[in-house]
Amino acid sequence: MNEFKEKDLLFHFLESIYENNTDNSSIDRIEKKLFDKLNAVKKTKQITSPDFEVITDLIHELCGEIKYRYFIHGTHAGNVIDEFSD
Repeated sequence: MNEFKEKDLLFHFLESIYENNTDNSSIDRIEKKLFDKLNAVKKTKQITSPDFEVITDLIHELCGEIKYRYFIHGTHAGNVIDEFSD
């Protein structure tokens, strides 16, 4: 593999990790929504059926996003390792 392609692959890998670990990442946004909802429920000291549905939906969304991010990072990491091991 040529040096330019290796540097490009490594750059994209590092960029994707950085972009997805900022305060504005999709995981961070979902976490904030979930914590806000949980705090609202805590203040009222009761949970309604719609509140419960929103909370469970946010938990599922957060889990899905985490799985997706780790899959993407794992795929990129595997590509980098494969290319630099040759």
